[in-house]
Amino acid sequence: MLPTEFGNPLWFTDADLVELKGTTLHRATEVHKKILKTLFDEKVKKLVEKLLVIDGNPESEVRFEDFRRAHIITAVIGSGILSLAWATSQLGWIAGPTVLFLFSFVTFYTSSLLATCYRTGDPDTGKRTTLTWMLFGPI
Repeated sequence: MLPTEFGNPLWFTDADLVELKGTTLHRATEVHKKILKTLFDEKVKKLVEKLLVIDGNPESEVRFEDFRRAHIITAVIGSGILSLAWATSQLGWIAGPTVLFLFSFVTFYTSSLLATCYRTGDPDTGKRTTLTWMLFGPI
């Protein structure tokens, strides 16, 4: 039987926090959680609600959990970008630039796929999709 819901392993559950109570990790987690919740409530939620009204989909809702997952993805991608120079230097003068050039084509291809997903129907005059509007803004 498949699970009906998935937990987020990158975020502590309440049971995990009970075990960590009294440690500096518990305090740091609570502070970071509070900062993210404040940022979401004061800025992100209001901005997304305005974008959803502009996009013609005001019934949709963005939850704090969605924002949290996006924040985690941003952190993972950021660390990947920082390790790119080290990885290239480990490959050497021939393989390093070759692999970098290869991945630039992969990036170009995936970004062109995202660009075609930006509008439904016609890529120039079609209606903007909500997810891409929130991610990329007006183009």
